Amino acid sequence: MPNYGVYVDPSEYRRNNLDFSGQRLTALADVGRADWITLLQTDVSVSEMKDLIHEHVERACDALRNAKLSIFKTIADDRLNIFRTPPDAAALSATLVTQFQEHLAKGRCVTLDVSDVSPSAIFAAYFDGAPPFDIARKKHEFPDAFTLERLIMWADANDTAVYVVGPDDDLKRVCDVREQLQHFEKIEMLLDHINRADALVQSLHERPQALIDQLEDFVTREFANRMFVPEYNPHGDVENVEVSEVEIGEVYALEVGDDYVRAEAEAAVSYSADVSYEDLDTGFYDKETDRYYMTDYVNVEVEEKSQISLIFDFLVDESGNPLADNISITEDTISVREEDRGDYGFYK
Repeated sequence: MPNYGVYVDPSEYRRNNLDFSGQRLTALADVGRADWITLLQTDVSVSEMKDLIHEHVERACDALRNAKLSIFKTIADDRLNIFRTPPDAAALSATLVTQFQEHLAKGRCVTLDVSDVSPSAIFAAYFDGAPPFDIARKKHEFPDAFTLERLIMWADANDTAVYVVGPDDDLKRVCDVREQLQHFEKIEMLLDHINRADALVQSLHERPQALIDQLEDFVTREFANRMFVPEYNPHGDVENVEVSEVEIGEVYALEVGDDYVRAEAEAAVSYSADVSYEDLDTGFYDKETDRYYMTDYVNVEVEEKSQISLIFDFLVDESGNPLADNISITEDTISVREEDRGDYGFYK
C-alpha cells in the first residue's frame, strides 16, 4: 500500500517551463520510481497538460514568425534557419507531449479515470459555492473539481493522504477544507518535505553560516554574468551591474545522494546597473523602412532587486565543515525594471 499520493497540477508544470528533464521534475520522478510515493494524474489533468503544451508551443512559434525578426531571414548564417523556416508547432507539441508521457512513466505515475466521480457531488459543491467554486468564473473550475474529487476517492481507498502541488489558490482552498488533501505550493517544497528525515538534510536546514557565506559569495561573483534585459525596452542595453547585497532565503532539499544533498536556495539580489535605450515616444516612424528615426537615447542608472534560485550540492567534509559544490544560478536572463511606463509603452 502506498505511503501517500502526489498530484502535480498543470500550473506547477507551467511554472517549471514544461522542462520535464529539469532538476526538480527529474528528482520528483526519481522519488516516484523509488516507491516512496505514488505519483497521480487523472485523465482530465493529462488532457489539460496536453492542451497547455499545445498552447505554449504555438505561442513560441508565433514569436518566431514575428515581423520584427524578419531581418534574420536575410542573413547568411545556418544558425538563423529557424527564423527563415519556423518549425511546425504541431510536431513540436507532439514531441513535448511525448516527453511529458515519458516523465510520467519514469515516475511510475498512476492515471485515474474520473468517470468514477459522482457528478452529483460536483454539482452540490457548485451550487453551494464550495471550493473550488467559491470564486467568479465558476465554470472554469469543473476540470479541477473532478480531478480533486477523484484524488480524494483514491486517498480514501488507500487510507492515506494526497499531496497536491501547485501555485493556484484554487488548489489551496480545496485542500484547506478536505482532510485527505495537503497542499504544497511548489515541487521543491514537496521534495524538501519528503527528504526531511535525512540527517544531512537536517544539517542543511540548520543553515550553517559557512554555507550561507559560500552561496552569497558565489552570487556576488557570478550574478553580473547573467543576461540582463530591460523590462519595458527589451532592445536596450544593461551594463555595469554591481551587486550590493545578497540575501539567502528558503533552502530546499531536492534529492539525497550517498554523501550529499542536491539542494535549491532562493536568493534576493540587490544591485545597481546602467540602462540605455531608444525612447520610441520621440522621433518618427518610417513605415517603408520599418524603423524609427531621430529618437532620443535615454541613459538611466537603476537600483534593482531580483529574485533568483541557486542549485548546489550540500555536503560536510571530514572535519565537519559544511560545503556547497557545483553551484549554479538557474536564471539565464534577468529582467530589469528601468522605468514604469504604465500601459502605454511601445513594448509593454
